This record gives sequence, structure tokens and C-alpha cells, in this order.
Amino acid sequence: MRVAQQREAALAAQRDADAKAAATEAQKRLERMVQDAAGGGAPAVKAIAAFRDLMRPFNADIDTIPPERLPGLMQQVLDTSRKPGANPADYAGVIGQALVEAQKLNAGLQFGAADKALDDALSRTDDIAKGRAALLAEKARTQKMQLHYREAARLYTAASGAVALDDKAAWGYAMEAAGALYS
Repeated sequence: MRVAQQREAALAAQRDADAKAAATEAQKRLERMVQDAAGGGAPAVKAIAAFRDLMRPFNADIDTIPPERLPGLMQQVLDTSRKPGANPADYAGVIGQALVEAQKLNAGLQFGAADKALDDALSRTDDIAKGRAALLAEKARTQKMQLHYREAARLYTAASGAVALDDKAAWGYAMEAAGALYS
């Protein structure tokens, strides 16, 4: 059993090293594209075409962007890729795992795969957010029954924020918050 665990750990370490190497190569490729695009001439045309090819699978509008704007957009993508994202170590379970996966994929310029990994994680955490909102709303209702209207409104507002991506639920909690203030 221990040998199998060591073998699995070694394989995981190798996969990590391979992913980091691929990400480093992808970053260098993007840097070269940015430099070539800024330089003008035939290398700029090739760099812009390569950037369009990179972006086309998940940005259908890339071909409508004028070529003179693309070097600046390429630089923005490069700058964003260099900025650190959320620290996965700060999050447990599904969220931490999704952040690790998405950050590896983004570093490798695999934006579509990163989007999919994040969407999968969001769908798995959606129930958590709705559950938190339901608990906050119930606490707000309890506060309202105790005639603590400001606290009820604050809690309903927090519940609305917890489900901000669900327009209907967020609106319902926001209306409850407004109603609590006018009770």
C-alpha cells in the first residue's frame, strides 16, 4: 500500500512539473507574440494571427476586433496572466481544487478548459451559496419577528449577496430587506 502511495505521489509530482513547464512555455509564447505584435511588419501579422487563433475557441468576436487594437489587448492578457489570482490554500475542498486547476490551465493559456473547470466548481458550490442564503434569510426572519428591523434588513441583504448570481433569488432577498426597513 505504501509503495502504491509513493508511486502515486511521484506521478502527481511529475504531472505538476510537466504542467508548470507547459505553462512556462505558454507564457513565453505569449510574451513573444506581444513583442512581435509591437514590432510591426510580417512578425506582427503572424503574431496577431496566432493570438486570434488562440482566442477564437472561446471568443467568437476576436475576428471583429481591429488589428491595431490587438497588440494592446495581447499585452492586457499577458499582464493579467502575471498577476496572482486567489490563493488556493485559503480555500478548502471543491473551491481550492478548482482554483488550483483553473490557475494551472490559465497559466498554460487554456482559457476554455479553465472556464469549464470553474463552471463545474461553481455548479457544485451553488447549493452551498443557496444554503447560506437560506440560513441568513431565516435568521433575518427571526430578527424581524423580534422587531429588530435593521438587523433583519442587514441579514436579508447578506442573503441577497450570497446568491448574487441568481437574479431571481437575489431580488427576492433584496425586496425582503426593503420590506424589513419599512415595517
